[in-house]
Amino acid sequence: MRGRFSEARAWVAQARAILTEFGLTYFLAHSRDVAALVETLAGDPASAEAELRASYEELREMGEKTFLAENAAQLAQALYTQRRYDEADRFVRVSEEASSGRAQRAYRGLYARSSSRGEVTPTRPRGSPASRSQSGPSAIACSGTGVR
Repeated sequence: MRGRFSEARAWVAQARAILTEFGLTYFLAHSRDVAALVETLAGDPASAEAELRASYEELREMGEKTFLAENAAQLAQALYTQRRYDEADRFVRVSEEASSGRAQRAYRGLYARSSSRGEVTPTRPRGSPASRSQSGPSAIACSGTGVR
């Protein structure tokens, strides 16, 4: 993107117009995640959160689960960046419950980070995959979708 955020936003808006014209609601919801990425890179986590929340609601209403899990993990990251740890924890759990794929790597990294700082306390039973994955430096490095 090379810092050309206005141009990126215009491209996202153009893509949304096309998706809306053709009634492609699933892809329209997914386009919000692209917009959130633009806002994240632009250093605006609040705008990223707004896009991700809208996408989350749209996906939830559709009954979509797999992409919802990744979306919730990204939303957790946007909230964590804003130091809204309790809300971040809620969406980490949504992500965890919705899928066992890429999104789990994100929530494990977020739990490891936040637990090490004492900001979010994971409520996982001993021996669950999440609790086993959050000890030591390797757990902190485990962040599949850019959770840092």
